[in-house]
Amino acid sequence: MTLHPWHTATEPSRFGALQPPADAPQVPLDTVDAALLPALAYDRAGVRLGYGGGFYDRLLPGFAGLTVGVIPAALLVPALPRDPHDCPVAWLATEDGVQPAGRGRA
Repeated sequence: MTLHPWHTATEPSRFGALQPPADAPQVPLDTVDAALLPALAYDRAGVRLGYGGGFYDRLLPGFAGLTVGVIPAALLVPALPRDPHDCPVAWLATEDGVQPAGRGRA
């Protein structure tokens, strides 16, 4: 996964969303302050059930900024399986508010 300025997303991806072309300028990871991470589900420890592409699994080990899991409250579950390569997020954001990951763990 590479990062690019938002305005460079001008061509459709295979999923139909706009993406930057291959020659678009990149944004260095160390200049990014925060990452909002979508998911199919999160657990209260911040472990993410993704979509199977492994993009965030490759991006997050080198990321020192703030990580926020964005999820509907109904998809925030008590626990998910965790693999050694998983990088839990620091915060969880739902329509009910924002809380630090790890709060309310069983």
